[in-house]
Amino acid sequence: MVSNWFEYEDISRDELKLNEKFNWIDYYPSPALITDKFWTILRANPPFLSLSGYPENKITGRNIALLINPDSIVSYGSLNGSEQGMCHLKTASDSEIACTIAKKTINIGNEPHRIVSLTPLIKDQDHSAGSSAASSAMLEETQAALRESQMRLQQVQQLSEIGSWDVTFGPVPSIRTWNFFQLLGIDDTGDKTTPEMLYHFGLIHPADLEKHKNLLNAVRDQKLNTYSNDYRIVDKQGKVRFLHCESQLEYTSHGELSRWSGTIQDVSSYIRQKVSRLQLFRYHS
Repeated sequence: MVSNWFEYEDISRDELKLNEKFNWIDYYPSPALITDKFWTILRANPPFLSLSGYPENKITGRNIALLINPDSIVSYGSLNGSEQGMCHLKTASDSEIACTIAKKTINIGNEPHRIVSLTPLIKDQDHSAGSSAASSAMLEETQAALRESQMRLQQVQQLSEIGSWDVTFGPVPSIRTWNFFQLLGIDDTGDKTTPEMLYHFGLIHPADLEKHKNLLNAVRDQKLNTYSNDYRIVDKQGKVRFLHCESQLEYTSHGELSRWSGTIQDVSSYIRQKVSRLQLFRYHS
C-alpha cells in the first residue's frame, strides 16, 4: 500500500476556476477526473458520475481522497510517467467498487493538473475467493484492466496534445512511444526507432536548436535526473509550434544511462493567447 498518491506541493492555492479547457475530458470513454495540483476535483466526466452515483455538483470542488482512500491503494508501479495500481472507489450509496487506477500529471496552460482514470473490476462469481483459479483469474483481469487504463491514458494524451516516450537502455534499447510521432506530425518509425530519433533535432527551430542541444549535453555531462525546456519546432507544413518538454533519467551504479523517459506537449494555443493578451494590454495602456 502507498500513502503518497495524493500528495501535493505546499504552496498558496489559486481560486478554483472551471472553464472550457477541461471540456475534452467529457469525451473520454472511461471514468476519469481532472484535478488541480492540490487534488481538488475540477471536472468529472459522465462515466465517472455514472460509476460513482454522485451528481456533478457533489463532485466538483471536493478532494479526491474523500472518494478514493490513498492508504488503501495497492501500487503496481509506474509506466511512462503514469502510476498505476488498484483502489476502492467510495460511491454515493456508501458502497465500494474495486478499480484499477492510473494517474498522470500534465500541464494545462502553465499549471500542473492530474488526470485520474479508473477501470472497474468485475468480481469472479464462479470461483471461491481462496482458490488458485480465482486468484489467477483476478490477476489476468487486473492486468487486462491495467492495459486498458494505459490505452485510455494514451487517448487522453491525444486530446491534451501530449506525446511521450520511454527508453530502457541495454545491449538492444527497448523503446516505447505514445502519440509522440503523431504530435510531431511525422511518420511513426515503429521498431526501427532509435533513441537519437527521439531528439527530433531536424524539426527544432534553428534559433532554438543550439540552446536545446547545450541543455542535453549538460544533462549528460552532469548526470542530471530531470530536465525541462520550452522550444519551437517547424513542422512539415512549415507551421511554427511551441513545445514544452519534461524528462526523467535513471543511471546505473556505474553512472551509465539506464532509462530515459519524458513527455512533449504542444502549448502553441496557450502561448498565442498569452501574446494576444499582452499585445491587447499594451494597446490599451
